Amino acid sequence: MKNLILVLFSILLFACGSKAKEAQGGSKDAPNKVCCADCIKSNLGKTVELTGTVENTKLAPSIAGTGFDVYCLDAVLPEAKAKNKVRATGRLERTDAFAAKPIEGSPGVVSQGTEGKDLVLYDCSLEFID
Repeated sequence: MKNLILVLFSILLFACGSKAKEAQGGSKDAPNKVCCADCIKSNLGKTVELTGTVENTKLAPSIAGTGFDVYCLDAVLPEAKAKNKVRATGRLERTDAFAAKPIEGSPGVVSQGTEGKDLVLYDCSLEFID
């Protein structure tokens, strides 16, 4: 059983890292492909490519993938393109910059914002997939 867990863990690491790109003929500079929530933590701070369904939000276009949602901060999404499948590329980070904050002098009242620990793509580009 321990061997099976070790093998599965190794496969997950291989799928989420740049070694997978090199094995497939990609370059070291090519973005890491993020396929699921398990690959998020190991790719923070790196240039990634992910695929999902895009929606407009107040903050920025949001891409829903398999087990994750990421804000594409530098992109503008035409309303007609919402709910389409996209490939997004950018630098993946986690931030509290958009988290709601308590309003001073008003106990229990918070400003508008997110819950925090948001996943964002900086220098984000969107490619619509047919």
